[in-house]
Amino acid sequence: MESKSVKISKATHKKVVIITLVPGMTQQNLFDEALEEYIEKRPKLKKLIDDAQEVWNRKIL
Repeated sequence: MESKSVKISKATHKKVVIITLVPGMTQQNLFDEALEEYIEKRPKLKKLIDDAQEVWNRKIL
């Protein structure tokens, strides 16, 4: 399967993502998955995105 790790340096706040591609998976799929995982671990960011999505949906409908 895939090998994925995320490291965040406290000193520089730079995020390093190491991704190993798997046959049948595209780089975009893995990026989307890593981003989703990153957001899930941050409740405030997830709430902000959910609220923005709700407002967007109300304006569209």
